[in-house]
Amino acid sequence: MTTGQIASILDVAPRTVAKWIDGGLLPAMRYPRQGLGATMRRVHRSDFEVFQAAYRFNRQSGSRVILSVGHQPSTTCGLDVTIVSSAFDAGLFVAQRHPQIILFDWSLGSIEAAQVAAGVARFPNYAPLLVAVGHCTDQEALSRGYHHSLLPPVGCEDLMGLLGELSHA
Repeated sequence: MTTGQIASILDVAPRTVAKWIDGGLLPAMRYPRQGLGATMRRVHRSDFEVFQAAYRFNRQSGSRVILSVGHQPSTTCGLDVTIVSSAFDAGLFVAQRHPQIILFDWSLGSIEAAQVAAGVARFPNYAPLLVAVGHCTDQEALSRGYHHSLLPPVGCEDLMGLLGELSHA
């Protein structure tokens, strides 16, 4: 499969697929493109299916949905990342889209953090991965209903690692 074919299936840019390959997240064969000096990448269908399952890409809707409350990730890796500025906006978004991961900027305060966690808990059969972003310990995050804490900036490896964790949950 080509990067273009994979990009079309997952509804991301071909460059995003190339970054996943270059980053070692998606195994591929590489060979030089004649006359252009560029590298062609080809992915075995079985490797693509393993990648798709490991990072929980939905075959119909493309990439996973990630909500970031008050935090601007350093990169989105071609994933569907929406940024909102408050717990209220987060609640509206959660009700509409049910994101798989919610990143929360810990500097917004403990009241907002508790509101986001409480808002998510109102939906039965919905359990996103809640991640506190900022200077807090895992213990502080756990005490507020979050699953992890990360130090900023949140990059592609962090996002893909979180998606990988979802696949093992």
